[in-house]
Amino acid sequence: AQQQRVDGGWAADKESAVAPTGLALLAFLGAGYVDRGDHAYVATVRNGLKYLLAQQDQAGRIGSDGVKEHAIGALALTEAYWMTRNPRYKQPAQQAVAWLEAARTPGEAWTDIQTTGWSVMAWKSAKFGGLAVDPAIQAEVGKWLDARTDVKTGIVDSSPRATAIGILTRIFLGADPRKEPVVRSAADYCLTRLPDLKAVDRLYWFFGTLGMFQIGGTHWKQWNQTMKEAIVKAQDEKGSWQPVGQLSETYGRVGETSLMTMCLEVY
Repeated sequence: AQQQRVDGGWAADKESAVAPTGLALLAFLGAGYVDRGDHAYVATVRNGLKYLLAQQDQAGRIGSDGVKEHAIGALALTEAYWMTRNPRYKQPAQQAVAWLEAARTPGEAWTDIQTTGWSVMAWKSAKFGGLAVDPAIQAEVGKWLDARTDVKTGIVDSSPRATAIGILTRIFLGADPRKEPVVRSAADYCLTRLPDLKAVDRLYWFFGTLGMFQIGGTHWKQWNQTMKEAIVKAQDEKGSWQPVGQLSETYGRVGETSLMTMCLEVY
């Protein structure tokens, strides 16, 4: 909250404010803080959402960055709408999702696995909140994901991060995490690469945490214990997390702190 700018947004180190603003809002919303009520962050959340709305053009696009950044902003708006049912957010959220669906490669997914992961999260949130969504996404994105996945191991794009994103994406597209073999195989693979302070990839930790929580059982138990220890040890005395690795410029300290906060909110 202390890092919020006067205009209501949050900024990464070298990027625009849409992605870190969306992530910060998701951290507040994940804790139950909305834009009204009797709590310390009413103005923080309200001004953050106001900032996102100010960045949206008539076509529904939020900001001028890539689709991934828009998807994060769209997710924040859809979550805010279904949590509050505030009509102020309904049309902007619907337009944001419609723009996002139009940005998809016809019959497939979005440009890459990370963009697809965030986009499916926004699509799922919109669907859950009663907004209109394209039903074709479920089968078409699933088929696209299948083509990038090793069926035996569940590994996506030969990458732990992509595999974790794949787990959550499949579940949000309707796969039963307890019955789908490829999801179980991917989860087994992620258990061999638990959160490690010697090789920090906080986006992997984030998607892995959400996915493993959905799977539950021994997978969640093993992941959760290691995840908690790694996250708490890495937090600095002021409450934030130092941006690390290739994503540090995209999300910045605010964005990575938001990701870690959301991991600890998954319960």
